[in-house]
Amino acid sequence: MKPASKSRTLSRLARCGIPFAAALLSSCAALHRAALRDTEVYFRSETLTHYPPKPQEFQIPLLDSRPTKSTNIGIFRFTTERGEKFAIESAVHNARKCGADAVHVRKLESWAEPYSRFVPAQTTYAPSSQWVSGSVWIPPRPGSPGHWARQNTIIQGVRAWYTPAHTESGWNHYTHIDAQMLRVPVLTPK
Repeated sequence: MKPASKSRTLSRLARCGIPFAAALLSSCAALHRAALRDTEVYFRSETLTHYPPKPQEFQIPLLDSRPTKSTNIGIFRFTTERGEKFAIESAVHNARKCGADAVHVRKLESWAEPYSRFVPAQTTYAPSSQWVSGSVWIPPRPGSPGHWARQNTIIQGVRAWYTPAHTESGWNHYTHIDAQMLRVPVLTPK
């Protein structure tokens, strides 16, 4: 039998790999969208008027100062351990959802806090099997003398691992965003 050529093997791998990679990326994107949707509880409306959500392709600018003829339609305050990029994406997601034209970021800060926690001692058990090889004496039988023979045996058991008590320490990293969702007449499409 002739071995498969490299190009055929690569094309076969690509056919199998692309759907797998697409599925993996799709599931990661779905988890990210779900995480963004979870931040909607941190938005507080400041008006009784309900605006339709902005389409996904609408670019929502991030502003460091508030335009003069803008209307504040809501506040978004949120603290996360997922970083600055996620905090900003959450603000833009909530602005799009509430129909805002722009986001005025009043405060965006990051900091770290040390943590230390005690981990108690524990013993972990797992099934274990081991091949053992050795010589055994086979006793004589009528018409045959006794002899030594090689024998392989599996020994089944349980293996235990002991982890002593210890302290874990490190840093928790936080990001806080405080933003206003704005309607800006200049940016609102007619």
